Amino acid sequence: MQTLTTFYFYSNQIGDQGAEYLAEALQKNTRLTTLNLSDNKISGKGAQYLSEGLQKNITLTILNLSDNQIRDKGAQYLGESLQKNTVKEIVPSLLLDSSFLLYLGPHGAQPRQQ
Repeated sequence: MQTLTTFYFYSNQIGDQGAEYLAEALQKNTRLTTLNLSDNKISGKGAQYLSEGLQKNITLTILNLSDNQIRDKGAQYLGESLQKNTVKEIVPSLLLDSSFLLYLGPHGAQPRQQ
């Protein structure tokens, strides 16, 4: 059986409801390594859904959520979920927008200005 490893789904305006559906799929897909959800009108609530899916998926190495409305609370959800699994060891950073980077290192998630 073939499994999706790369998913570019940018500029589709899926919003928080779409993020919720993708989070459910993330829990079942154990081979996805790249996920691009940039420019999809995802807010902190959508980031919360995605963080729940990311707790189960430990293969993701690239996650692009740039040009969304995730903000601090959403970044906190994502950072906390990635601290709970092995993703933080292989994902150097999570791109949130063009000027804000959430660095995932050995001490968890830390904001870094570019």
